[in-house]
Amino acid sequence: MLTLLADRADQQLVAYGEFLQESGYDVIAAEGSESTILEANQAAPDVVLVHLREPVLETLELCRRIRAGALTRRVSIIVLTEIDDVHVRDRIIGAGAAMIVRTPVPYPALFLRVRRMLAAKHRVPRHQRRPSGSLGA
Repeated sequence: MLTLLADRADQQLVAYGEFLQESGYDVIAAEGSESTILEANQAAPDVVLVHLREPVLETLELCRRIRAGALTRRVSIIVLTEIDDVHVRDRIIGAGAAMIVRTPVPYPALFLRVRRMLAAKHRVPRHQRRPSGSLGA
């Protein structure tokens, strides 16, 4: 599973990325919003980790642009934030984030959230599963 960090200069994101890497995930990092969008289109990550900072509009636009891309619309976006404003959180989800995580978050807790999100994303809905026994020829 590939995780893209939206800003390699963000020490908190880098630390989370290193933990995910040590836990067996492939991790790449971008240089900011534009680089993140390019990297997401080239690498097709399973998850993008974004640290919400001021200006909030920049993070909202990043989420919208990732969600709008033909190759990236199904990428799971996890936004890490210290902001506890319900209106800001609603706007982040509305822009396309799959999950908002209040920081600081312990590394193992973030790992479990990423793992659960990816498992749910790759789970085949019950109505689309093939029967376990073979019926017929």
